[in-house]
Amino acid sequence: MTNTYEWNLTPAEEQAVIKIKQALHRHPELSMKEVQTSKLIRTVLERMDGVRILDLPVETGVVALIRGGASGKLIALRADIDGIPKKEESQDENASQNEGVMHACGHDFHTASLLGAAQVLSRNRAELRGDVMLIFQPGEEITAGANALIQAGVFAEHKPSALFGMHNRPDIPVGQVVAETGYRMGGKYNFNIQVHGRASHGGSPQDARDPIVCACALVTAFQTIVSRNADPLKAMVLGIESIQSTPVTTTLHQMVDDVILEGSIRAHDDALRKSALERVQQICLMLAPAYGCEAVLEIEQEVPAVYNSLQMTKIAYAAAVQTVGEDHIISATPSLGCEDFAFFMQEVPSYYYWVGSGPSDPSDSAVYPGWHDPGFHTNDAGIAFAAKLFIESVREAQK
Repeated sequence: MTNTYEWNLTPAEEQAVIKIKQALHRHPELSMKEVQTSKLIRTVLERMDGVRILDLPVETGVVALIRGGASGKLIALRADIDGIPKKEESQDENASQNEGVMHACGHDFHTASLLGAAQVLSRNRAELRGDVMLIFQPGEEITAGANALIQAGVFAEHKPSALFGMHNRPDIPVGQVVAETGYRMGGKYNFNIQVHGRASHGGSPQDARDPIVCACALVTAFQTIVSRNADPLKAMVLGIESIQSTPVTTTLHQMVDDVILEGSIRAHDDALRKSALERVQQICLMLAPAYGCEAVLEIEQEVPAVYNSLQMTKIAYAAAVQTVGEDHIISATPSLGCEDFAFFMQEVPSYYYWVGSGPSDPSDSAVYPGWHDPGFHTNDAGIAFAAKLFIESVREAQK
């Protein structure tokens, strides 16, 4: 008798995976603190035949191997597992039970999808033309987890020939996939600027070197970087997201000594992003002294852009055709959000999909808010498609 579910989740398996997703959603954990999440992932994997969990020196996150029945390429699949610090606004029975933390980006969707793929791949491991690495990555929301796994030696003994990752899109209907070449996510610099001045009483401004006035001038000047120093046909965002005085004092109507600006530069083109950072540095050096202050720029974090090569796109597109059919492969505008999947891309040939987690069909009247919205939720009918996409990516890459 033919097994019609050979490379797909069976209905029972799909329901089990959805229950796992719901459990993850009820118990989200912050970046690099995903202890119970990692424990649940391990428990599920340990129930599968032919899956070996690797022993890596990391506190959270799980990496495992499925040995195939024939020698061939090692293909890796990655899902992120962390939530964000946000209070969920939902009356759903599966809403977050961890106060002030929620899965507002769908990492529970990703994790469940990869566990579903692992179930099917382990069941059919004798048919695999190589091995499969399963990467359940912590700390994506702070863009730190990928590097943590790399530093822990995730690829030291087992170097994949290809790696596939994905992210859900609530604005894309379930059953549709974006499998395009080129930029998908932006690269970024996170930075802070310490503006050092001199405090005085509010009634004696002549005795001060007011860092607040200087900080305001810097913010205004930074706006010219995008409008006058960057090619208008290339996407870039340069923003100051926070301004605060330090130290914070309860003394009223007194000028402060220092101000801290926190901001970021986001662009697809890494050269453009670097030139913008150089302009920020120049403006700090030249403008602050005019206000009697000093502005010290510090780079907190750099993340490269996510770029899908043509070679990897050919494999990914073929996998998407096998998953949803050519008519359901769509185009989507690249994002300037950042993804530390980009660090994996620097280590091994990689590809990054977008998969639909929005309405199932035109009659679906549910509202699917965007990422990081307090009402965010995914359409879990998309998990089977995402799992299948992982599976077909392995099969295509091992040909």
